[in-house]
Amino acid sequence: MSINPTVREWTYGWTRHVLVHNAIAMLRPAIDGDKQPVSGNLGLNPALQAVMRLKNFERFVFVLSILEGYSDRECSQLLGPSAR
Repeated sequence: MSINPTVREWTYGWTRHVLVHNAIAMLRPAIDGDKQPVSGNLGLNPALQAVMRLKNFERFVFVLSILEGYSDRECSQLLGPSAR
């Protein structure tokens, strides 16, 4: 039995949405929350080291916007503060 491509795409999108909401609920990223970046050289390439040096909230926004492709408005709606 094959799944309709439209249903498959909707299921993927909904699953992604639920995972992001669960991650936000679990980690509770906040602008004024934990301000400590990950420290130390973990043997990672320089670009990844730069990402790991971001503060927790900034790193979370980076993942949502750059890696997951959410717009500034979507990030703002998901995380609470203004898009600014």
